Amino acid sequence: MQRRCASSPRQDAQRRSFFLLVTLIFVSLTTGCHHYYRPRAVQPPMSGLLPATPNDDVQAMVTPPVGWIAQPLKFSDRHTHQIWLSPSGETAFGAIRFKLPWPVGTRLLLGRFLAEMRRVEQSATLLSREDDPELPGIRFEAESAVHRVRVNLITHGFRGWAFYAGTITGHEEIKAELELAKRAREASSPGLPPDYQPPADQAAMPATQPANVR
Repeated sequence: MQRRCASSPRQDAQRRSFFLLVTLIFVSLTTGCHHYYRPRAVQPPMSGLLPATPNDDVQAMVTPPVGWIAQPLKFSDRHTHQIWLSPSGETAFGAIRFKLPWPVGTRLLLGRFLAEMRRVEQSATLLSREDDPELPGIRFEAESAVHRVRVNLITHGFRGWAFYAGTITGHEEIKAELELAKRAREASSPGLPPDYQPPADQAAMPATQPANVR
């Protein structure tokens, strides 16, 4: 009868590492692929806001202020970014959808957000940060040489979202507009309802190209 050799501690460690890796891959794939929609449990007052509307570009239900103008979609292979600008041009409500290479979580995404802000706008100072399980995610406020943003940051699997109210650094804030942008941020939700069907013209667009590239 052949005796089986006992495995060494190193082999046991390698085996455990392999099974852990397989488990992580499985969990990340199943987490990133299934449908996700998380409406806010408590909605802010909707006066002055449009009803929640599906936005396929950012894969979210958004509630921009009435009369604010949607700007040309900004996009790369890693994100799509829709901005609505107030009539004065001093305040913005925005929604960003991120494509994540791995389920990194909000803390790492916050670091990447600030790094990109520094790259594009020369600086980025984190003014405040708070974990909020109700989102679930992080609320933070940051300022660059160009803009000041108040952000709800959320991740799920391979996706992330940022909903924000933005103003121009060094300009006097228009309080009524900023309050409206903050309520739009609070009323917007990541993901799309299970019964959502994209418009036929968007469904026919190539998957690699945002539907309303300008």
